[in-house]
Amino acid sequence: MLCQLFTNCMKANNLLQTDQDIKHHWIHAVRWLRDQLE
Repeated sequence: MLCQLFTNCMKANNLLQTDQDIKHHWIHAVRWLRDQLE
């Protein structure tokens, strides 16, 4: 759902790219999910 948001909404994507706190949390969440799926 969030992947779709960041892909389809330029404002959300821009926020992800420019806000270091959001970017850090997003990267952490993706790594956690990847670990859980292994």
